Amino acid sequence: MTAAKAAAAKARGSEAYMNGDYTAAVDCFTEAARLAPASDPNVHVYHSNRCAAYLQLNRVDDALKDAERCTRIAPKWSKVRSK
Repeated sequence: MTAAKAAAAKARGSEAYMNGDYTAAVDCFTEAARLAPASDPNVHVYHSNRCAAYLQLNRVDDALKDAERCTRIAPKWSKVRSK
């Protein structure tokens, strides 16, 4: 059930992001990351999405922390791999 709540928070965050409400997106992606169990295969995505929202808010230090966290969680994910 917690994974489902995390997915719902992510969906709200994605909608907020697409509507340009980056502060709400950060809040939703934070909620998703907090609710997600460690076994949730999408945990890294929540951090990646929050990273993007932080960048839109020019919160570069926060974005970097999420990018690094995402890389630690899913080092082989195509969006975090360096070439």
